[in-house]
Formats: sequence, C-alpha cells, structure tokens
Amino acid sequence: MNTPLSSSVITGIAIVDGNLYMKPSESGKFYKSSDNGSTWTPVNIGSEDIGVSDLIKREDFLFAFTDDGGTYLSSDDGNNWSPIIFPNSIDFLSAITASGGNIYIGTAMYGVYMSTDRGSTWTAINSGLSGGGLLGISLLSDGESLYAGTAAGAWKRSLSEVVVLNASPTSLSIDAESNSHATFNITSNVNWTVASDQTWLTLSSATGSGSATITATAQKNPTTNTRNATISVQGTGVATQTVVITQKGSTTGIEDSSEDEILIYPNPVISTLGINGIEEGSKAFIYDLNGKLVVSINEIQNQIDISDLPNGVYFLKIEGKLKVVTKKFVKQ
Repeated sequence: MNTPLSSSVITGIAIVDGNLYMKPSESGKFYKSSDNGSTWTPVNIGSEDIGVSDLIKREDFLFAFTDDGGTYLSSDDGNNWSPIIFPNSIDFLSAITASGGNIYIGTAMYGVYMSTDRGSTWTAINSGLSGGGLLGISLLSDGESLYAGTAAGAWKRSLSEVVVLNASPTSLSIDAESNSHATFNITSNVNWTVASDQTWLTLSSATGSGSATITATAQKNPTTNTRNATISVQGTGVATQTVVITQKGSTTGIEDSSEDEILIYPNPVISTLGINGIEEGSKAFIYDLNGKLVVSINEIQNQIDISDLPNGVYFLKIEGKLKVVTKKFVKQ
C-alpha cells in the first residue's frame, strides 16, 4: 500500500464506509483513499492550513477535530465541510455523537447539548444529569437512548424524552363549504415538515421548527359523502405524527342535472364519452364518488377519452357561460 507522503510515519489510520483515512506525521492533514490505498487525496478542512487532529464517524456524519480546537462536519464522506458553531458557554468539548440525524455533544463543565440543525443551534438537555461535565469520550447512543459518563457515574436518558415532536389533536372535522378550516398544534424541539395527501386540503405552513399552530383549509366538498385527508408531520430523528381531517359531505352534493339539451353517450361507457349540446368554450370536470377531481378540461370538445379511469361511477360537470350542468355516468 502506498502512503500519502514518501517516507511518512503514519500516526493515525481509519476505515470509514470503505474509505481509508491516514494521517502522516509530517502533516497535520488527513488523506483519503477510495481505492484501498493506491492513490491518496488530501482532506482539506476549511482553510488548507488547518491541521486535523482526529476524525470520527457517527451515523451519516464525519467529524473532524482540528489543531486549533475547531470542529468540522461533513455528510458526504469528507468532500465538503462546514464548521460547527458551539454556544459561548461551552468551555471544552469532551465528546460528540449522533443519532437520528441529530448531534449531541458532551462538555467539560456544562453537561450535554443537542442540535437538530447540523450544529447551527444548541439546546442543553441536562435534566436528570448530575456530576458536572462529561469525562473524555463518554457520550454514546444506541439509537434509542443516550449514555453519558460524569464524575458522579453513568447516566442514561431515552431519546424519546430528548427529541420531541407531537401533533394534536390527531383527528379533526370541518364543514363541506369552501374555505372551511381547522387548526392543530405542533409541539417540537426539532425541525419538521407538514404535508397533506389530498390536493383539496391546503396547509398554512409546510416547514418549521419548534412549536407552531397549523391551519388546514379545504375546498368545497362537491359530494354528499364525507372525505378524509391525512396530514403527516415529520421531523429529524422522531416518529412521524399524523392528523386525520374529515370533511363533511355537502347537503346537496353533485347531483345529476335533468337538462335535456346536453346529452352524454354511451352510458355505461368503456373508453370514449360522447357529448351533444355543449356551449362553445365550455369547461369540463370529472369527479369520482368521493368528490375527488380526476379529469379537468379547459375547453371541452364533443368527446372525452376516459380509458385511463378505473371502473366506477363518476360525475361530469360542464361549466358554460350561461349554465352549469352535471351528468352521472358509469365507466366499465
């Protein structure tokens, strides 16, 4: 195996995700090899003048400790690095680990801190911890709990107590009318995203951090049937929370219009639905029995291809300049 520098004395070597990392005594830098040591490239941490004293891997994070006391983070196997900014109260970093995408550090005097945003902000999580600062490298996680060693002994804390993401209430009901809305609360100390599985329901926020109130606003339910939307609230290192919103059915809903001047045929239909008597420039919308819009046509012609629709009962809504007509048909 070739070494990065000729006649080098190697003072450190590590294997991380199949890559070799080596530190020659003549250089403060680390070198990386992706071909079993045949070739080497320097791992530049920030400025090229920064020397690296240690390199460790935790989950998807690679941490580099530099000679000037700084700590750098990479999530792409050392190709790109960013400095970790610690709170001013942190006097000396004793240990660092990661779990569920969150970073945890142990300090010499102020206990344990957590960051959910790659080291940009930190929160002390010292409830139940005594004995002052952490002993050297005595901070570990098994994915479910955090373990810390202090002068008073060893301590364990469940990550479910440390990383919080809750949504409540978990079920809501809203009216059938357009712009009907309901709110739910997010209680969290991590970054989160919110998404609905239905296009008829919009949310006041899609991303955030900490605690917040989210407003869900619905379009009009065009049928007499109730319909449901599931909202997923996801965060780093925590279980996904769900909120189910049920919208009431309209008192009238989509009903078959009896106007004879518009005729649809054949009914039942297999692939092509013919239409007679429509106004020029009319729009067409097809809904399923749950009120979900499945087809939208800005300017309807005399035929509609419905071959891609699953078999079932549908409502064709035709909007003209003078009137709106709804026809029910069966797709076979």
